[in-house]
Amino acid sequence: MYSLVTGYTDTCFVDRSCGLPVNWDAISANKNDNTIFQNTVNEGMKSTHIKPSFIIGDAGPDSHGSNKVVNDHKIIPL
Repeated sequence: MYSLVTGYTDTCFVDRSCGLPVNWDAISANKNDNTIFQNTVNEGMKSTHIKPSFIIGDAGPDSHGSNKVVNDHKIIPL
């Protein structure tokens, strides 16, 4: 009998000044990129008193919902 095992992917906010993670998490790799991105932004905004002014991400989570989350936090997406 075989079991289906998914891997994990990491997601994080990194401080641009010192290159250290502000928020990091390991997420099941079978989740949608948009869900992961939106949760990372929301959790990252809770974890620090210094709020980011911009965010750089790859094209995977580019969607109306992800852009709305970023804009709601007044972050400029690059």
